[in-house]
Amino acid sequence: TKFQTTPSMSTYLLAWVQHSFVYGPRTVNTAAGEVRLRHFIPRESDRNMGATVRDKLDLLQDYLEFYNDFFNIPYPLPKLDLIGIPDYLFGGMEHWGMITIGLEAAVSKDYMRFGGYEVHFR
Repeated sequence: TKFQTTPSMSTYLLAWVQHSFVYGPRTVNTAAGEVRLRHFIPRESDRNMGATVRDKLDLLQDYLEFYNDFFNIPYPLPKLDLIGIPDYLFGGMEHWGMITIGLEAAVSKDYMRFGGYEVHFR
């Protein structure tokens, strides 16, 4: 595997996840260029989750566009991953290019919700 050079960052933002995942991808255009969005769920959770993954990618794209506009700062990385983790003890965690959330929130069928949190962007 070959990796790109990582931009400068605080070390506490570094994270990686190891598991057998499947994912849905999407590429969006931003002011800074293309950003690849991916929503990962564990392979054993892949029970006809295609529509749910697309819905969460819609939300992730909305988040990205909202914060780019709100702060007037374009997202600086070429990718943003959303990863649903089984038995996750925290509500979520933001890392450099990756957001980790509990699997229940990641596969919630309610389009405007991530687990127990309701989203109001539109």
